[in-house]
Amino acid sequence: MDFSEFMSNPKNLQGMRVHGHERERIELHTHVERRRVLENVRAAKSKENRPFPPFVQNLLDIADRDDASAPEAYFAALTAGSNVKGFRPDRWIEKPVNYPGRKKIHVAVLGKCWFIAFQAFLGRRKLDYETDGQVRSTLHLFADYLLLYLPWWLEKNPETNISFPASPKDVLRYYFVDRTRFHSEEEEQLGILPKTFNDLMKLRRPTPDSRNIVRIILQKFFNFVITYFEENQDFVTARMQNPIRSDFDNEVSSRRGKTNKVPFTEDVFPFLIHYAQAVEAFGEYLQQQAYEKNIFQKTRATSEGYETGSWGYVPIFWHRGRQYRVDWLPGIYLITRRTLQANPDDTAGLYVSGVRINSGKQRNVTLQFPHLTVIRLFIAMVETGLRGQSIQWLDRRTFDSIASPVSSLTSLYGSPLSQNYHSLYINTDKTHEPWDNLVSWRVRRAMLSEKYFQDSVIDSYVNREIQYEDREHTRFAPMLPLFRSDRSPKPVSDTNYSMRWVEFLHGFQLFYNTRDGVDRTGEMDALVLLAERENAAPTGSPFDRFTAIHTPHACRATYATLRDGDLEVSEIADQIGHGSTVVTCTYQIPQQKRLASKLKEIDNEMMGVGIYDPDKNSQVYLHPEKQDSSVRQAFDKSREQAMSDYGFISGVCLWSLSELDGDTSTLELLRQSPASVIRWHSTHICPVGNQCPKEVVANAGGLYRCGICPLAAKCVDNLTAIEAKQNELLERIRTAALRQKLLIKQGAAQEEIDALHREMQLDTKELLGWRLSAEILRVRLHKLGLPSAEYHVDKPDLVRKQLQLVSRSSSESEFFLQRIADSNAYPSLESAEVRAKATRYARLILARQGRLEEAAFLDLRPHTELSVFASLIKPYAKAKNLTLTELAEAIDSLPSTAVLSEARDLSLLVG
Repeated sequence: MDFSEFMSNPKNLQGMRVHGHERERIELHTHVERRRVLENVRAAKSKENRPFPPFVQNLLDIADRDDASAPEAYFAALTAGSNVKGFRPDRWIEKPVNYPGRKKIHVAVLGKCWFIAFQAFLGRRKLDYETDGQVRSTLHLFADYLLLYLPWWLEKNPETNISFPASPKDVLRYYFVDRTRFHSEEEEQLGILPKTFNDLMKLRRPTPDSRNIVRIILQKFFNFVITYFEENQDFVTARMQNPIRSDFDNEVSSRRGKTNKVPFTEDVFPFLIHYAQAVEAFGEYLQQQAYEKNIFQKTRATSEGYETGSWGYVPIFWHRGRQYRVDWLPGIYLITRRTLQANPDDTAGLYVSGVRINSGKQRNVTLQFPHLTVIRLFIAMVETGLRGQSIQWLDRRTFDSIASPVSSLTSLYGSPLSQNYHSLYINTDKTHEPWDNLVSWRVRRAMLSEKYFQDSVIDSYVNREIQYEDREHTRFAPMLPLFRSDRSPKPVSDTNYSMRWVEFLHGFQLFYNTRDGVDRTGEMDALVLLAERENAAPTGSPFDRFTAIHTPHACRATYATLRDGDLEVSEIADQIGHGSTVVTCTYQIPQQKRLASKLKEIDNEMMGVGIYDPDKNSQVYLHPEKQDSSVRQAFDKSREQAMSDYGFISGVCLWSLSELDGDTSTLELLRQSPASVIRWHSTHICPVGNQCPKEVVANAGGLYRCGICPLAAKCVDNLTAIEAKQNELLERIRTAALRQKLLIKQGAAQEEIDALHREMQLDTKELLGWRLSAEILRVRLHKLGLPSAEYHVDKPDLVRKQLQLVSRSSSESEFFLQRIADSNAYPSLESAEVRAKATRYARLILARQGRLEEAAFLDLRPHTELSVFASLIKPYAKAKNLTLTELAEAIDSLPSTAVLSEARDLSLLVG
């Protein structure tokens, strides 16, 4: 048969694969199998010729040195990660291998009894516990002392009187665990002794807590041995005692009140999120190039990273009105040979910015392909604050099962204002059963893109279910990992993503320190995310040279810290999977900049910074704070009746009140508080004597944010002052926005811009609170103004005087004329901008009246500007009978000069 006839029969295509995309090479099943055998042979030979990893080479060097200090140095060098660095396999206790450089010591033979006891202990624990990682680590530590240090020490000290403890029964506390007995003449005859386990443990467990855990586990181990092997004389003796005494040996430790994980700061964290998106976007571009042009057939991944411009695509992003470009990225993408479906059915396939790029006939193609699995894992870890393990073991069949369906992946791109948060089903957890939380659209689209990619992969593992953490006994259902490794059915390993995390931070640190076009590396204000390893070579990968100051687990502390104040602690705990708010509080690390800002604000309030003019009374402005106001007189007669007559309402808050002691009603608190404690303000009434509770300060973002304080009661007579307060906040927001644009244009430090933005956010939140209060009070005012069969002596001044509340928002002049009037009535609302406007308007009026010299030389004392302007404008407005809008139009019609002409006479003084 010819080729076309062969290809037309589906049976002939089973087990067949296609290499390349533009230029194809077809392999039958027999070819594929023969290739796999040859590859395995090549891999075995390559492994034999491969140099030892640095960790193993260090052990070999110590063994070759073989001096008196070698046993202790080798023991210290066997760090906890040795099982993944080329020496100790995961199940070393079941299948022990010799220590590198110490092959003449056959540990399986020397430790025969020990390994039997270890295995029996682990087997018994399986009945009650799912995990044994910490126990295995402890047994490895003890085995290293028994099977590495002691035999080597005995070689170096043949004159000693002690023997190797070949079985648990031979472990004498004084010889091998701790020298706790007093010395005697008999003991001095023992001669030289090895260091005890407690002495050497400090080399591998640096903190008291970690050493205490080891002692507790080993005490349980020896208790088990004494009971389990009580009839076996090879393991125990008739009157054997436990050599580990945790109640005696354990060290006093000061428990941490806070986590030791270092969170990202609030000014750095948004850039980290944007940067992760840029890394993913460039990776999607590489995947497209690999799929369409097979660009990695000859060009492999490079440790030097990617000059994005030379690859044809430079990721950019916008943050707070400024554009940033990412010109270099680290070699974070794993590039391996994968077989993919060229154009699969349904949603499986490759996506670039949410658009599926698969095309042509459906067949299997084998390519050198870049993977985004790890970077998408990072995106989820950084944003959600979830445990890395919970994300690592997400099931690709269920993670999106409770979220509302999306019409297409592109719907999760576009303007952030149109996006929302989505439900994530978390199928595993350290402390509880499967659960769900909310994640951003960015996280969801990254996860969906990874799912669609994994669904398009062709290999023997793609649909193979596995048990969580390879546990025999687990409460979780078998799963198909979303973030699956390229070479097994398991998720990407801890080691894999830990190495690439350092690469990721290395790239981000470089980007952040050069984001404004100036390299600030080495400067005092430079971002430092990595610490140099001791004795690290100057060349090599970032992982070989650095350790991460901010570990992946620090993302949990970042989430808990930066959401504090906007979310309740209980809500944060729910989001990141804490069973207790107490645990969440230990993850919340105060940010120095935020703390300094709060302390400065407290200091300003305490020291009375800012002196204001005396009150200016006006018929259109009410002053319920005054002693003789109608509301205070009514309140003194009958609190209950006054609260009904004057339409008192509780404060508006934008969070829940579950953290406030007893969750006491604001109005109930107002009824019960002594008169000496209650503080009356033009905008509200404070029942706690202006002493802001710490929970309110934390949620409001600062002291005296009364617009969003749940304890700030209001009545309808506060409405005029509340309207004025809204104008003041609106002015502050507008002024800050203009200043922010100016700072960006001038290239100011990002810290200044961020601080300004933070204040704008707090002002905006408080403005919303005042607006909600005003709307509620308007409803109360409407009800109070309706006819009633009841007769009350006291009425709100707003009703009695029949004052009109008009919302004004037109020209700038009208806005500032209103602000000047508000500030004249309520001096606490005065601002530098209002005083400047009042001075400008006074000069305009003087100039319009022909009083040019007075206008030119006008020099007002601070805080007299408003009264001077009022004295000038009041007669004019009264004579012409001008409204506020008409007066603003008259001011706007006056001529103004934006640019000065060239001065002809440079002298300042006449003569």
